Amino acid sequence: MKSAIKNVVEKHRDLEFSRQTLIDEQMEYIKELTGTTGETPEQTLSRVLQDLWKEEDFITHVERGVYVLERPEYVDLETVDLSLEEVNEDEIDSLIKENRLVIPHRVETGDPKVLRRVRSGQQRLRALCLQNYDHECAFCQVTEEDMLIASHIARWADDKRNRGSLENVISMCRFHDPLFEHGYFTLTKKLEIERHPRWRKFSEPVVQILERTDDFRCPEIVPNKTHIMMHRNRCGYGVEE
Repeated sequence: MKSAIKNVVEKHRDLEFSRQTLIDEQMEYIKELTGTTGETPEQTLSRVLQDLWKEEDFITHVERGVYVLERPEYVDLETVDLSLEEVNEDEIDSLIKENRLVIPHRVETGDPKVLRRVRSGQQRLRALCLQNYDHECAFCQVTEEDMLIASHIARWADDKRNRGSLENVISMCRFHDPLFEHGYFTLTKKLEIERHPRWRKFSEPVVQILERTDDFRCPEIVPNKTHIMMHRNRCGYGVEE
């Protein structure tokens, strides 16, 4: 179980993790490790997490279903903050692909070198996102690059550790980006599209776009389920069973 927790923490570069993330991303690995063959592996997972919390100084319970790893020396969380370290474009690309890049929310200093690095990080994230989606909107056939955006799933301000993650950005056209941002539609854990329950009552142009939003174009680097759950919760869709 500890190795599964390590995998999740290192992947998301965050000592805080959720039971749901372990289920979504590590359940098959946990089953293989433990030899669990029962019909309720999620319940077994809950018991093990409780044991790790109560009996060992390994994790702390934060709130329902959320924990913090108390042994940071157990994992490798090495990241690079563009506001603090000098990196070139090739290094930025590698950091993005390794999910190790930290793009600051705002640059407090007026140092032009720092500003250039931050802009370069944002530009490279967009370029790699569009490449991941074959330079096309994930929800329609728009291919004009000036109409495409690297749209964050978990918002820029909500998840600072994953601002530079390819698993947290989707290539969207300028029609779908605001509709997704404001919750007119979302994705399920199976990467299926779910429209707002009242979507047919929206204005006609919005309804027409949503009517044609049937499929998600799945890329090589797929959206992370934790980020999708954050979007769903923020937009009022709730947690999937």
